[in-house]
Amino acid sequence: MGCLTSLQKLCFVEAIQGSDILRKLGRLTQLRRLGITKLRREDGMELCSSIQKLGDLRSLDIISINDDEIIDIQCMSAPPRYLRRLWLQGCLETLPPWILSLHSLVKLRLRWSQLGYDPLESLQALPNLSELQLRQAYSGDELHFNAGGFKGLRIIGCELLEAMPSGIEFLTKLKSLAFADMDNELIRKLQRKQGNDYSKIMNIPEVYYTYSECGRWKQICL
Repeated sequence: MGCLTSLQKLCFVEAIQGSDILRKLGRLTQLRRLGITKLRREDGMELCSSIQKLGDLRSLDIISINDDEIIDIQCMSAPPRYLRRLWLQGCLETLPPWILSLHSLVKLRLRWSQLGYDPLESLQALPNLSELQLRQAYSGDELHFNAGGFKGLRIIGCELLEAMPSGIEFLTKLKSLAFADMDNELIRKLQRKQGNDYSKIMNIPEVYYTYSECGRWKQICL
């Protein structure tokens, strides 16, 4: 694989094949999109070393070998500066600090991260982030948006909420908001268009709720 130096898209590579294949990724310096699946904790450092060499990378997917496997990608001192899309699926002990240096990042998805602290506090400083999706990304009870944060956010996806995140009313540029598998009582409140939770999202043009029924996904407009 290391001889395919003109390759621009590589999706998906199973990291479980061994650290040697992750090491060879660093030779593919023209890659613009990379997808890694079945990543084990012990292979994280090798993957980080290779990703740092991919200066043209625009899109990156990293998926762990299972829901509880920790994605150890903390040690990246020089991430691809033009990265626009980042999908991380797997347990994170902490949010990788290099994410906060991705000033070109437009889309971010965190799934199964199980962070013990609210990630919005850090992510709100990303200047070009316009789409954020969170699924089991935070093990706490509340998410909080600060006034003045997420200046470019247009779409946000949240799941398993029991209450509207505090401060979401400050996202005045938000155009679309999507929820999934929310608390039934919260849904009823929003559908009645009453109460404090509804007042937080009443000025957002598009608000959707996605749910599973009889094995099929359905979507309603709130």
